[in-house]
Amino acid sequence: MVVRQFQKMGLQAVDFEELAGHKGSAFGTIEDRVQPTAEQFENDLFDVWRKLDFSQPVWLEDESHNIGGVNIPANLYKQMLRSPVYFLDIPKEERAKYLVSEYSGVSKTMLADSINRISKRLGGLNTKFALQLLNEDKFFEVALICLNYYDKSYLKGMKLHKRDRMITISRPYVNPVENAAAILNILKQNERC
Repeated sequence: MVVRQFQKMGLQAVDFEELAGHKGSAFGTIEDRVQPTAEQFENDLFDVWRKLDFSQPVWLEDESHNIGGVNIPANLYKQMLRSPVYFLDIPKEERAKYLVSEYSGVSKTMLADSINRISKRLGGLNTKFALQLLNEDKFFEVALICLNYYDKSYLKGMKLHKRDRMITISRPYVNPVENAAAILNILKQNERC
């Protein structure tokens, strides 16, 4: 979301999820978009990449190496791991509210399929409970259970980055406009130092 906000602001930002036609999670195929082939993804990424001015910052979302069925090229991914990371620390409850607004209109069958895709990592009891809550239209509670899995996954991914290159920014809400502004303010402060 912040990457898209940066694009709206005219900043150089590459939206991997848009190029990949996938949200980069077990819920990534819910929009029923067809992913490009790996070759097409790399061609589309190259087309965006060749137009960038590398004397200016390039904003990327911290994705894992693979996004659905396509992969971020290895050299780019290695560079991402060496680059500064601006980590937005937003309360779980606020992120769950956002997920409800994003996904509650999706069919329960598709949501259940996505929950089942992460069942091994979610655990049998959590999966069963999440599916029960889904059937009861308790989307907020389902989101909280799923966030337990995703938070562990994100923290594991964050360990791949150098600690001294990570900047944590606590924010109260999921708000792309305000969160993008907060990141840019921190960047400006760091440039002055």
